[in-house]
Amino acid sequence: MALRNEIDREGLRERMALWLEKQIPGSRNVQVGEMNIPQESGLSALTIIFDASWQADGAQAERRLVARAMSEGGGVFPKSSLETEYHVLSALSARSDVAVPAPFGLETKDLSICGMPFMVMDFAAGRVPRDDPPYTVSGWVMQLSDQKRRRLSENAFAELVKLHSVNPEELGLTWLRDVPMGAPAMSAKLDAWEEYYRWAAEGIKYPLIDHAFDWLCGNIPEETPPVISWGDGRIGNMIIGDDMEVSALVDWEMVGLGSREVDIGWWIFTTRFHTDIINVPLPAGFLTEAELLERYEQLSGYRPRNIDYYITFAGLRLSLVMKRLGNMMIANGQLPPDASMPYSNPASHLLADCLHVDRPAAGMMDFVGNR
Repeated sequence: MALRNEIDREGLRERMALWLEKQIPGSRNVQVGEMNIPQESGLSALTIIFDASWQADGAQAERRLVARAMSEGGGVFPKSSLETEYHVLSALSARSDVAVPAPFGLETKDLSICGMPFMVMDFAAGRVPRDDPPYTVSGWVMQLSDQKRRRLSENAFAELVKLHSVNPEELGLTWLRDVPMGAPAMSAKLDAWEEYYRWAAEGIKYPLIDHAFDWLCGNIPEETPPVISWGDGRIGNMIIGDDMEVSALVDWEMVGLGSREVDIGWWIFTTRFHTDIINVPLPAGFLTEAELLERYEQLSGYRPRNIDYYITFAGLRLSLVMKRLGNMMIANGQLPPDASMPYSNPASHLLADCLHVDRPAAGMMDFVGNR
């Protein structure tokens, strides 16, 4: 996990050029330009944007590329998901009209290039609604007109619906049921997240988390045929063009199979994370929660059901991720040893609201402004 985006750029340019030359048949004189490493990104991976040029078959070629590097271990999750992400993006880019960047290459064995596994994909032009500071507070999204924000909100959610319309069997993606947290059955997902809880909590038990697991395990609703579940489907993981169209869906580390509501619940909960819990209104023009459900039915013919259950499941998942982030930031010296973020953060407070129990008593802490 790249909470701090620091890397030897000059050395990386040289090593990346040599690596690209091996990936491009018949290429020579590969050159890599200046590297841009966005500082606002990197809660789960390191993003590196660069231009590359080379000669092949007597012609000069140029391409803007993006490298996504992820630690093998010790990150947000116990194991890197890059290989899974690479194959999912390969299938979606080749055999669907879902807006994803086309993968260019994958490196999981040679760690000498950037110190961790990475994949390279095509660059997608546009801007990302930021998490730090939240796009609901400042930045380009808040500078848009209400009409443009409406178009952005509708287009973004429509892309999630489009993903759910893709048949995983036709794309050869049924193997996603075997990746961590990727099994379609809710009971299997809860088992996988309990295992993550034991790892992320570092031996500490948290009553709110235990209660959430008990409630979710005891109230599993009737499940529907699984779709490709993005896992981290939210507007902050979308690249948006100037026309408010979606250029690309990014960050697929939690991808799997599951009910449509898994992604819808996550979308709603992560929106509350940047609005309700920090006392910020939903930006004018954005689809309300009721409008999201109506929009989903209009576009797909499917009416989402039991949505409160899946919003609560999203709250559990994000609370566990925030717990892990808090522990990492303490270990990195970005927060003091007694910081309350691992157990008292926006996600855990929202989760308590979903369960109708008291919020954590300690002051709420977040990664925003602390990286």
